[in-house]
Amino acid sequence: MSIEALKLALEALEAKGDAWIVLERKAKAAIKEALAQPEQKPMAYPEKCPITRRDFFMLIEHPTLGLVPTYGGPYNSYTIPHMEGTAEQLWHERELVCHRFDHDEGYWMDDVMGVETIPLRVISEGALNELLELKDTHPPVPIAQPKEQESVAFPDAPQTIYLQVGDGCPEDAKWKELVDVCWCDKQVFDNDIVYVRADTTPPQRTWVGLTEQEQGAIMESLNAYGTNLYHFANAIEAKLKEKNT
Repeated sequence: MSIEALKLALEALEAKGDAWIVLERKAKAAIKEALAQPEQKPMAYPEKCPITRRDFFMLIEHPTLGLVPTYGGPYNSYTIPHMEGTAEQLWHERELVCHRFDHDEGYWMDDVMGVETIPLRVISEGALNELLELKDTHPPVPIAQPKEQESVAFPDAPQTIYLQVGDGCPEDAKWKELVDVCWCDKQVFDNDIVYVRADTTPPQRTWVGLTEQEQGAIMESLNAYGTNLYHFANAIEAKLKEKNT
């Protein structure tokens, strides 16, 4: 039933006297005319936008498109995107655009910002096959990995340098907590941290002790005898190891 027929029926019910008879006739005529019209089926629309996959939000009247489904929300909702351009253009050359309704402002943004472009394109199967063939015949060029930066040694640099963190620096301080630090070629404070040049410092060798046979050969060469001498030799070796490792 149309809105006009409903209005006439309401006026007829509220009227009194002779006016009720006139309005009743008009209301009946309008209702009969509305009932004679074919029944309009409800608009069918997808629950998700087939392009952007946004959820359906609500139906909104557009000034040129009529009643359209919009997707997204709650602050902005969008129509289903369509292709700009002309039919002579290839699909992937035509931008996909949609209309945006600003629910805070209460109007379409077409006159303010125009239609909005989305970062998607439609591509035909033929163009897609051409791209796949091009990929197979022209593999991507591998990206050159950056070379590791080689350390630069200064021949006249000192053998050792000291990182000075200050005389009052606590022993449990973290590197990120240090404020005033400097380097010096001489030690100033007891807590200065020493750094040794790696290019001139030989690698630390693993300690290799003497076997009992080697100890015995040395004792024999010195004409030194007695079982206690082996304990003496082990004690000396242990002390040397402690001082050099």
